[in-house]
Amino acid sequence: EKTSLIPAYEKLSDEAMRQYLSREFGFYVSQGCRMACDFCAASRTFRDPVTGDLSKVIEAYRSPEVIKADLEYLVRRAKRLGINELNLYMSNLDVFQNIDSLLEFSHAVKDVRRNNPGFDIKLRGLSRVDTFLNAKEQPQKPIEELVSAGFHTVGFGVDGGSEEAWRNNHKGQDQKMCIEAIRSARKVYGIIPETLMVFGHVNTSANDPRAAY
Repeated sequence: EKTSLIPAYEKLSDEAMRQYLSREFGFYVSQGCRMACDFCAASRTFRDPVTGDLSKVIEAYRSPEVIKADLEYLVRRAKRLGINELNLYMSNLDVFQNIDSLLEFSHAVKDVRRNNPGFDIKLRGLSRVDTFLNAKEQPQKPIEELVSAGFHTVGFGVDGGSEEAWRNNHKGQDQKMCIEAIRSARKVYGIIPETLMVFGHVNTSANDPRAAY
């Protein structure tokens, strides 16, 4: 989380970097998740290679200082190549899971934007339905902060079409929650909502016509 990617970026030629920066690209913000949806490939535990101790994996953010330095480098390189915006796909499995760290990230991005007037940074990322709805109620206004940093599209992990599918796969949501998250993203915050679906949950009854879509 404290490792800068600038040395790797510097190895890319201007031609390769121009192609890279002129399209949406993944930007490492965090990794890991404290949730345990059955179908997700994310690691849930970590075994220390030295002690053998087993611990639960939670979301870990990169250092905001490293994020800011990497972004500043990318903006400088983009401007030198005649590119006037960056489109970043945030690596978070659940953008609104860790409010305090998300706010630090938002502030870092806004600092970079202020330091580079006329240059745009656009952000897109994934969110669970329940953490988005929880973020709406937080006094720090994390959704508004992230939108002001450039967040424009959220991909909601709906991942099912029935109460049975969500319950059997430990997805803590219901239809009402999904509809409210999608509605408020668009109507309240001006964010484009996308829905992500997992097809054919193995633990859902074959008699449920909504199980396999």
